[in-house]
Amino acid sequence: MNARNGAISDADMKAHFERIMSLPQGCVLDPRDVESWIAGMCSAESSMSHAIDWHINRARAIGSSEAVVAWCEKNSIRPPFQASARKIAEQRLFKRLPEPMNSHMERGTRLEPLLREMFRSGYWNGSRSAKVAEVVPLDAELEALRKFNFPIGHKYQIVGGEPDDYVSIGGRRYIVDYKSPVEVEQPGSREDLDMLYGGQLSWLKLKAQNGLGLRVDGLILAKLDFVNWTIVPMSVEESESFTCEIFEANRKLWEEYIMRGRLPEPFAPRAFELSPSLASSLEPEAERILLAQVMSDAWYQETNELKKNFGEHFKTGDVDAAIAAKYTIAGLRVSFRKDVDKVAVTDWFRVRSLRMPQKMELDEARLARALRQANIDINLDDFRKASNDIDWDQALDEIRRAGEDERAFYQASPRIYPSREKNWQEQIAQLRHQARKDVSRMSKKFLPGRKPSPEAALPEAE
Repeated sequence: MNARNGAISDADMKAHFERIMSLPQGCVLDPRDVESWIAGMCSAESSMSHAIDWHINRARAIGSSEAVVAWCEKNSIRPPFQASARKIAEQRLFKRLPEPMNSHMERGTRLEPLLREMFRSGYWNGSRSAKVAEVVPLDAELEALRKFNFPIGHKYQIVGGEPDDYVSIGGRRYIVDYKSPVEVEQPGSREDLDMLYGGQLSWLKLKAQNGLGLRVDGLILAKLDFVNWTIVPMSVEESESFTCEIFEANRKLWEEYIMRGRLPEPFAPRAFELSPSLASSLEPEAERILLAQVMSDAWYQETNELKKNFGEHFKTGDVDAAIAAKYTIAGLRVSFRKDVDKVAVTDWFRVRSLRMPQKMELDEARLARALRQANIDINLDDFRKASNDIDWDQALDEIRRAGEDERAFYQASPRIYPSREKNWQEQIAQLRHQARKDVSRMSKKFLPGRKPSPEAALPEAE
């Protein structure tokens, strides 16, 4: 095979073709799809030619990172990472090339050996002086588990995947999955994490226990904390019923679709239906949210007005000196940022009877008419029209070209917010607590029942 120039020898094509057709689903594969897939994998543009054997072997089952997808769709939950049961079926039927490696996948692949070394060292959660745990690698079992495939016809034939690690800690054996997210605290609840990673690790546990008879006492997700450069391990909760549901969802995908050469319908989440009884039960909570929102809007306007008046005391002509200054007054932190003095800029254009430059946007109607005409050269700039937004950067450029002192057209805008200094934190916390109590008290006063009282007026800011 010569993947560099996109050529593939007949012998290589035949070898790959025969391997694919010997897979469990080989009897339902379209030979044209298989040949096209091999050519695509080995093309000059492909970055996956070196991994073609790995992808062929992966196609014989459902990988651990895919295990939760079919279960999600069965329960009308959108699968993570833009995955879908249809994509999995397309890949197993060789109608779709594997997804190319993105930056997140590449980061995880490159950092996995480092994470394994850091985890096995036992220095976790920022510990530098003492081991948190004594980790014993089980490399022989790990390698055997990675290479193992269930024989065709086995109950767990569809269970695939390769664990990141298999170790012993305190006499207990664990399957470990390494992650290197940009942020250690990823979005989503603990339930979401248990669903996603619990499904992935439980799938690997099925393979370890039922394929090689390995003992698995627990599942660990170990994440890299980039900021503190340490491993943060967390135990992933297991549920036997959840694992059974995942297996059943994947069994159905495999037997009813993949083994029949069929593709499932694209995922469409079930629309939420608000029943009258649920709507009625939610009314008190909705009323409190309504009141809190209205109060929040009123206080937002009041706060902005107070800040504006407060900031007038700090006006200065020396912008550079102002932005270097910081003050704390009664728990308020006052600093400055350099902003365009829009009034001064506007006045400069007005007294010279010049038009303010405006940001340009695409005139889509004119462009659509032009595109309907054939054989014309289109210059997109001819289809720009002025928006209602002032282009302040362009305005300042014109002022500079006129030889004006640019500094006269900037101002120091005060930024006012609660102080983060330690000696003010207790007082600010008390104020927040009191504010929450006031909101609760007003809710009870102005929303006493299930229906809003017509006599109850919203409180005005004093």
